[in-house]
Amino acid sequence: MSGNEDVRILLAHIDRHIAILDEIAIELNLALEQDVPALGRTNRTGVMVGAIIESYYNFPPIKKLLASRSPM
Repeated sequence: MSGNEDVRILLAHIDRHIAILDEIAIELNLALEQDVPALGRTNRTGVMVGAIIESYYNFPPIKKLLASRSPM
């Protein structure tokens, strides 16, 4: 591979993960703004928020986003 091709692949990879991180940030913010206040700050809501972060690739909006993008 040429240097230009490597840079293009790296930029595509970064772009893909920025979009994924944006989706995670939206879901985390919604959980913190809506769900946690409604349920209270408990160990269970902490686990819920942690699960959103842990399930990075399996989170439904992320899975949909990954499926919609062509593989590199």
